[in-house]
Amino acid sequence: MKAELNKQEIRATNDAIARFKSNDPGLKRTYDVEFVIVDPNTSFELNLIESFLGENEIEFRTVRRYKSDILVEVQMKLEEKQILEIESYLTYFANEHGLKYDGWGAFE
Repeated sequence: MKAELNKQEIRATNDAIARFKSNDPGLKRTYDVEFVIVDPNTSFELNLIESFLGENEIEFRTVRRYKSDILVEVQMKLEEKQILEIESYLTYFANEHGLKYDGWGAFE
């Protein structure tokens, strides 16, 4: 299952992708992208997220915790469709488990 992203969320993703175009005009590079889910209680079992990702055929490098954040690291190109797809899955997952999807960041 996936969540429907609103126009503001889609625009924020497109704006974030656009910021990478000055150093990667064709967006040809592969990045380590961290998708962030906030776990205010810091007690959520990471294996549940790993299982959800696997069930939805989302390839990931790691799922780890940093303070109240759960970081899902995916190695990928910054393709709008693929990022929005992962965001919609993670938003659904977060909503279903009392967590909050909080966006993504990318690193070379």
